[in-house]
Amino acid sequence: MSDLPAPRSRFEVLEELRHLGFRFDQKRGQNFLFDQNLLRALIRDAGVEAGDRILEVGAGAGTLTRLLLEVGCHVTSVEIDPILCNFLRTHVSHPRLQLIESDVLESKNRIADAVLTALDSMTAAAAGGFSLVANLPYSIASPLVAMLVSERPDLRQMGVLVQREVADRWVASPGTREYGTATVLLSLLGAGRISRRVAAHAFV
Repeated sequence: MSDLPAPRSRFEVLEELRHLGFRFDQKRGQNFLFDQNLLRALIRDAGVEAGDRILEVGAGAGTLTRLLLEVGCHVTSVEIDPILCNFLRTHVSHPRLQLIESDVLESKNRIADAVLTALDSMTAAAAGGFSLVANLPYSIASPLVAMLVSERPDLRQMGVLVQREVADRWVASPGTREYGTATVLLSLLGAGRISRRVAAHAFV
């Protein structure tokens, strides 16, 4: 049985956020995924299990965060929106969750110091490094992943939701139009694959 607060329905979450004054910000690429089957599939595809250290970027309404905690992971979630952070503190608070209220990128070429410090602490506590598991906002997906792969040898794997064109670039074959710098950098981490396609209507 989960020691998390009782889960709330999609309607309850969106209604409470509306009352708190939350409005979706297109510039931040905010979108929520409530489908439990798809979220659990993302976790399975990522290959994480109890005890793993997870970096989640863009926690949103905490739907993925909650399931990662239920699996038994230690989760560091980064969320830039203060209203969402307050919601998460109320509804997804847990001893294995560290919530960082910040933009994950201090600049286009640097990960925020608070996030780097959290990653150092996570991997100091676990020799196996950390995994990135997230529903990534479009604008930061490629720069963030490029920096993590090139600067964090303790990144051991990733399981992320990204737009189709981003995924196509990341797993492109040499000589194709999509093949580029991001493809080469990710190949340093290992082999990548597109596990499944998620329809746009699944997101809020």
